[in-house]
Amino acid sequence: MAQISLSTVNKIKLSLDVITGISTLVLLSPPLTGIPVHEWLGLAVCVPLLFHLLINWLWICTTTRCFFRKLPWQTRINYILNALFFMLMTAEGFTGLMISKEILPLFGLSASRNYFYRALHSMLADSLLVVFGLHLGMNWKWVAAVIRKHVFAPFIGNRSTSKNTASPSMPSVKAE
Repeated sequence: MAQISLSTVNKIKLSLDVITGISTLVLLSPPLTGIPVHEWLGLAVCVPLLFHLLINWLWICTTTRCFFRKLPWQTRINYILNALFFMLMTAEGFTGLMISKEILPLFGLSASRNYFYRALHSMLADSLLVVFGLHLGMNWKWVAAVIRKHVFAPFIGNRSTSKNTASPSMPSVKAE
């Protein structure tokens, strides 16, 4: 099986993170796009999110196994933020479908007129923004290092870009 370099993995992770991050920020303002685009973008953001989960699956499994053992506190907080982000995104998607005016009718279903789902959808969006900010803050060193190495370095030369850009808060794992 062919090995993918850490550099390539980091480029993919950064791309997925940027796509998911920008999409999430755009989704937080439905008037910016209108409801039809908001709903379809909300559905489409699942694709990079699933790829993000798959590419980080080893970290997820390893951290889950080691969570109650000796781990750096940053790893535990990052894990909790990631789990919370995933749960919020899942709940946000579910409530979004429940109040959908565009997607559900395509399947002959009608949206719930229950105000509860609309209020919950809004509250989840606010919570997502907070968790997204915390997640970005926890991983900022990695984000900055990867951007410096893969975005700016090609334009300004390869000066001091040899910093470690391994995934943040990654417990030691022996590749098998």
